Amino acid sequence: MNRVYKIQYKGKEILYINYKGLTENQMIDTLNKAEQIILNDNKPHLQLSNIVDAFATPGYMAAAKKFGKNTEHLTSKSAIVGITGVKALLLRSYNFVSGDKLKAFNTEEEAKEYLVK
Repeated sequence: MNRVYKIQYKGKEILYINYKGLTENQMIDTLNKAEQIILNDNKPHLQLSNIVDAFATPGYMAAAKKFGKNTEHLTSKSAIVGITGVKALLLRSYNFVSGDKLKAFNTEEEAKEYLVK
């Protein structure tokens, strides 16, 4: 199953990264695929990540920090769904260490609306 792909929403292209239900290694592999796409496209992009039923482990967070630094200059806006409880604290930590400004939403629809505004 392809976990990283582009979707169209209200005439805008969004890179969708689906971590739903993945293990740490699978999440890191998915993150690496997203990074390859972003760097190969070499243009600003909108990004939507789904981490429902997935957990951002320390290993994943280290990879995400590197990802954020490598792709920051190509990221226009980032949104995420699946953040609850402790994950909200991890998101703040991730934003701090990566320089990213990933914004959490309750639904994919809300996230997409934010991205295309």
